[in-house]
This record gives sequence, C-alpha cells and structure tokens, in this order.
Amino acid sequence: MKLSFKYQFIISFVTLGAFFVMMIAYINFQAIETTTQRLIDQKIEYLKTTSSKLLGKPLSIYDIATIDDIVGGLSTLKSIKGIKVVDKQDKVISQSGYSKIDNTFLQIRHSITQDNITLGSIVFCLDFSKHYQYIEKNRIQTIQIIFIEILLSILFSYIIGYRISRDLEELTTVAQKIGNDVDIDLPSKQSSNEISKLSYAMKEMQIEIKDRSCRLLEQQNMVDKYVIISATDLEGNITYASEAFCQISGFTKAELIGENHRIVRHLDMPKELYKDLWQTITQEKSWEGEIKNCRKDGKFYWINAHIDPIYNRFDKHIGYRAIREDITDKKRVEELSITDRLTKLYNRLKIDEVFAYEIEQAKRYHTPLAIIMLDLDKFKSVNDIFGHQVGDEVLQALASILQSQSRSVDLVGRWGGEEFIIIAPNIQLKGALVLAQKLRKSIEEHRFNQVGQKTASFGVSEYIDEDTQESMIARADKALFMAKNAGRNQVVVSIDNSNYQTSEEF
Repeated sequence: MKLSFKYQFIISFVTLGAFFVMMIAYINFQAIETTTQRLIDQKIEYLKTTSSKLLGKPLSIYDIATIDDIVGGLSTLKSIKGIKVVDKQDKVISQSGYSKIDNTFLQIRHSITQDNITLGSIVFCLDFSKHYQYIEKNRIQTIQIIFIEILLSILFSYIIGYRISRDLEELTTVAQKIGNDVDIDLPSKQSSNEISKLSYAMKEMQIEIKDRSCRLLEQQNMVDKYVIISATDLEGNITYASEAFCQISGFTKAELIGENHRIVRHLDMPKELYKDLWQTITQEKSWEGEIKNCRKDGKFYWINAHIDPIYNRFDKHIGYRAIREDITDKKRVEELSITDRLTKLYNRLKIDEVFAYEIEQAKRYHTPLAIIMLDLDKFKSVNDIFGHQVGDEVLQALASILQSQSRSVDLVGRWGGEEFIIIAPNIQLKGALVLAQKLRKSIEEHRFNQVGQKTASFGVSEYIDEDTQESMIARADKALFMAKNAGRNQVVVSIDNSNYQTSEEF
C-alpha cells in the first residue's frame, strides 16, 4: 500500500529525529569511555615511570621490606592491590598483598635486568574494577537515556511532523486548486498561521496572474485583429499570420500558413527591392520599406513593412517577423497629388521631383539621360470642331499610347494642355531618338474616336555637363518648336545649345 505524502513526511521526520538523538547519545557515551580509558592509561604510565628507578638492581634486594617501600612510594595509586618479585622461572621471591589477587585484576610485568641479563620480573597487580564499573554503569544509563530520548523524539517528531505535513498538505491543495483555476476559501490575511498567510499570498498572486493574463489576452486579440503581422521561417515560408493580415490580403490563415510571401507579391514591384530586402534580413538586420501587394481578388494594397529577425530562447536565429502598416489611402492621396486627373499620367509636381533626381544621378554617376517633349498637332481644331469632351478623349487615348509604347523605367507625364514629356534615364541621344520615332509612328497610325488620324511633333534633348532641368527643358522645347515649324509630325534633336537636327539629318 502506497503511503500518502503526509505519512511519508511524518515517518521521515520521526526517523531523522530518532537518528539524531541516537547519534548524540552515542557520542556522549564514547566521550565518557574515552575519558575513563585515558585516566587508566595515565595511571599505568605513572606506575611505570615511578617504579623504573628500581629496575636494574640485583634480584636479591627485592625482599619484603623493599617491596613494602615500593608500595608505600606508590601509595597515591590506590588501584595497586599487590606487588610480587619472581625469578626467571616465575618463582616468587617476595610479595606484598598478592595473596588476595584473582584473575580479574590487571597485572603489569616489568623485567629486572643487570648487565643486559634478565634476572626476573616485578609484577604489579592493579584493580580498575571501579573504573570499568563506572563505564558499564554509564553504558546502561546511556542506553536508558537513548531509549527515553528516542521515545520523546518520536513523540515530538510526530507532533511537529504531523503539523508541518498538515500545513504542507493544505498548501499543496491550495496550489493544486490555484493551478486548476478553482476558487478556494482562505483564512483572513491577518491570520498568524504562516502557511495560511502563504496560501493567501498565493491566492492573491493567482488573482493577479489571471488579471494580467486576461489583459494580455485582450491585447493579443487586439493586436491580432488590428495589426498586420506575419512570421516566417528562415526560408520565408509563413508560420503565423494575424487576422488583420488575412483581412487586408483576402486570404485565410489556412491559405497563408506554409506559403511563401510571394503569394501576395504584386507584379509592379521591382525585383531589386526584394533582392535588397532579402540580402538585408539574411544578415540578421532590420529592413523597412513600402511595398505594393496583391490581394486574393486581384486588387492591390500598399503597406509600410518593418521586418526583424526572430531568435529563440537559445539566441538562435529561427525566422523573421514583419509588422506592416496599411498605407493604401496615403498612397492614393499621394497618387492624386502627383497624377493628372484627366490622363492619369504624372503631373508637373511629380515630373519635377523625378527630373531633379535623375539629373542628380546623371551628375554623380555619369549615366546618360534624355527627355522627349511632344505636342499634339492642331489639337485646337479638335476642340473647336468636336468639342472639349472629344478633345479630352483624344488626350486620354494619347496618354495610353505613350504609356504602352514607352519603357518601364521611363516616366511619362502631362506637361500642360496637349503637351507631354517623357523622362528617359540610362539612354543615349540616339536611343531617345529611336524611342521618339516609335511613339510618333504609333500616334500617326492610331485612329482616334470621331477625330480619326492625328499626328504629334517631338523635341529631344540629352544631358550634358552642367545641365539643369531648365536648360534641358529649354533645348527640348526649342527642338519641338523647330519640329512644328518644319511641317509637324517630325522629331528634332538637340545635340547642344546651338546644334539642332531632324531625325533624317541626325
């Protein structure tokens, strides 16, 4: 039968107490016995030292008178009961008080020598019976004391052990109930019982932990609901996705977990951005940037992402965590502020910003840069004949042609009225001329609704040393003016401030 913790504790406590008492009693008995034996040894040593002056004399001198003198000289040793002198054959020559000696007495024999020849022995008879009786008496008393102390220790150990085990059992019960989140009735906080005080403190701690856990859970739910968070392993596979991430992406958690973040990647985002992102985070550094993502239904949304490495409790890198902010509305506002409302192309505000950046890049890295300015020929007649609504449709169609026929790195914008501009980075003047001719032919071949065929004139300029936005625009505008004067539907390039050529001449 398995004993409960309570009885196991009591038995262990009682056994330990009894053992402790026995050890004390045993040490006490050993000390008394050792002390008594040391006293006997001291007496024997004194006897040897005192009687040694008699040794070495002729055997004939050890008569009764001499022995009596010896006994008288050793009168301080009350343990001496008799002395006798014997020859080599153990024949008694003389003795004093030896007739009453029995085998229970201690006999100490000293050899009598002369000129290194043993003549006989002198035998002392010692009675240490009182000492040994004292030791035996002490032994019996010690055993009695041990027995009484063991009984008392068992009694007190049981009482103390029972009380402690009862309190421990109560504390264990409280801890188990607290662990199982079971409400318990506890004594007053003012109780003098230490276990009760501890139980009360544990209950208060349980209440505090529950309150904090509830608040933490509420905060976690709020974060999950309103903060766009995801976590991945080292390969970029999603291991966690918040509810907010699911809502903005249109995917469920089941559809996201285990997938790569490519599942929300938008085709408009350049590969270079993701390359920089991945190189940064694989070096266990943080990355932050704006990303355009694609929803499950094909719509897009913008986020500002902050990605950090994740470490386990052993400080081992195990993945990445991304916290995102939905900036779709912000991007829409930005887009409206930099977009021409009619054509949906970039307006002058955005054109100026990008143009300044590209000129700075050309200056710093000595990379080529060109701009193309174009104007729809005789557009005023369209408004006069067909009305402004048809004229707006023509401009919208022209914007679509420019967007579709330009390179992905080019910026196409509306400069004003029927005049448009294309900023073309990393392209030489000859390449810009080819692009302009391509656009001119595409416009010429297009049939505009109600209007039919329309043409456009182009002016092209290239960045040269010490150029500014104004100087490049001025040369391209002058080239456009010359194309108009040369009969329209032409491309004129500006080689420098004074040299302009048509596409045929160039």
